[in-house]
Amino acid sequence: MPHESGFTVVTLLASEAWQAQATPPKRLGTFYAVAANGIVCITHPCNTITQTRLNSRQPSLPVAGLQVARLNLGVAVNEQISTRLENGGVIVAGHSVPVTGPAGESSELVARQVYLPVADSQAQLTFMCNSSQSICPAGQFCNTPAGACGNAETVGTCTTKPEICTMDYNPVCGCDGQTYGNDCARQSAGVALDHRGACE
Repeated sequence: MPHESGFTVVTLLASEAWQAQATPPKRLGTFYAVAANGIVCITHPCNTITQTRLNSRQPSLPVAGLQVARLNLGVAVNEQISTRLENGGVIVAGHSVPVTGPAGESSELVARQVYLPVADSQAQLTFMCNSSQSICPAGQFCNTPAGACGNAETVGTCTTKPEICTMDYNPVCGCDGQTYGNDCARQSAGVALDHRGACE
């Protein structure tokens, strides 16, 4: 949305979110969407997995497996990965290594990171906002840095308005020129912070 200052503010509406399951290494490798393809073999290597490179026009490739053992994810996460491979797939950052066996040659995908989808009830998405735009979800307000009142170029974070606040008195001045008893009261009113202390 164009603004009088000359820059554009847009809202990103996420349709899904994925969460990393291992501590990220310094180099992640290439990102792939990975899913089971229904192939069953009686020998190996067996190309039971299909990998599709993300953000690429390269064709999908069958691979003989997904290696996640080095990530030390634990039994519960490994079970989630196995379930997701059969039902929708996972996102993997890693690289391929050659494998050989009685069935010939193939490759396996060695994971350096695995991402599982975040359910709607678990998602904690952060929306960026601008004080001049009302783009925050219902029940939230644009919480900009202190002293940035009305500055159209300042980016803030959509913050949930508290429903309950304590009665302690530690006054702050809101961008609406009103003094609030404490910072929680200011946020509950959905007002950005001008400065600590009472308004003059």
